[in-house]
Amino acid sequence: MAGAPCFGRSALVAVAAWRDGAAAGDGLRSRAPQALSALRGGTARPMLAVVELAPEDAAALDVVQASRVTRGVLAAQRQGLGAVAAARSTGS
Repeated sequence: MAGAPCFGRSALVAVAAWRDGAAAGDGLRSRAPQALSALRGGTARPMLAVVELAPEDAAALDVVQASRVTRGVLAAQRQGLGAVAAARSTGS
């Protein structure tokens, strides 16, 4: 079923985050400014995008092909999804 979580099935999931209009990192260097902003009442709103790629049938997921498709989807959305998330993450 489209849009249903794929519990018990193979899937590839890609996650991206934005804060203050820029892509947020995934380490402590990015977490510290996020925490300070929250404590100081900053207006930045973290935005999160999750893309899940799962086969519709019970077939095994071809990880190489799924990775290629996911990279293509995310690259195609750089001006769409990425631009919207970056703009919304500024809090304005």
